[in-house]
Amino acid sequence: MAAHVEHEIVVDAPMELVWEMTNDIELWITVFRECAEAATHPLDADPFEHMSISWYCEPTAEGVRVHWVQDFELKPGLSLDDAAMRDLLNRETPGRMRRIKEQIELAAQPIGAAARE
Repeated sequence: MAAHVEHEIVVDAPMELVWEMTNDIELWITVFRECAEAATHPLDADPFEHMSISWYCEPTAEGVRVHWVQDFELKPGLSLDDAAMRDLLNRETPGRMRRIKEQIELAAQPIGAAARE
């Protein structure tokens, strides 16, 4: 059984900055704990049979819409099945996307604007 997860958020920042930061692997490590863990564990610790993640960035009147699609299947024999992982990702991903949004919007502020707030 494979699973599918989709989430989106609108970021109030220029497209170039959104693209740059959502593709910054170092930023991922600060936002996604599993990326930090993967960086310190061998590849055989990976629970996925396959994982496909796509980010789509689209300019809108409100900012840049970041749409995230994940299709995956866990390896057989794990204590967690695809449905449980899908539910976990559906709980965790919105918060992580909000954190990315906050970091990008902070970076988009003019120098000194964050200090004045």
